[in-house]
Amino acid sequence: MGPGELIFKLKSIVKIQFDLIGYPPLDSPRPLVKKAIRLMYQRLPRVSRYLSRLNALSHPERFELVILHDGRHRNQLVKRIFKIWIRKERIKRVPLLVLEGLLVLFTPLLAVIPGPNVFFYIPFLFLYLHWQSLRGLLRMQRLALQFRTTGRGG
Repeated sequence: MGPGELIFKLKSIVKIQFDLIGYPPLDSPRPLVKKAIRLMYQRLPRVSRYLSRLNALSHPERFELVILHDGRHRNQLVKRIFKIWIRKERIKRVPLLVLEGLLVLFTPLLAVIPGPNVFFYIPFLFLYLHWQSLRGLLRMQRLALQFRTTGRGG
């Protein structure tokens, strides 16, 4: 994986499934944010990977989009299936946005709890990243794709 690549692997052409297998980790030039990201990777690795994926999907124009497939199908068919997969992913984001938006509306009720209001920050972070990834998926449809075969026939 190159430093500027988002790598998608065709998992199933029948079920229209792709896996995002190559993406950059979260990073920041600010030292405090960098430290917080490192702590998050140590304490919550699954959440950190999910946030990294959402962050990468929110800015697809920064990367080369690479599609891996086994070579049994033409690139044009894989491209068409990828566009359908993008549409499915966009549709999946809408209910998440609605639920997170509702959750953010009710978090002020928890503001009476002393201390930092993490009950607001976490749903708002997910709401923001899902919104950005939805916008990124819209932009991704217009970007050029590179196709690579894995060399395995299965």
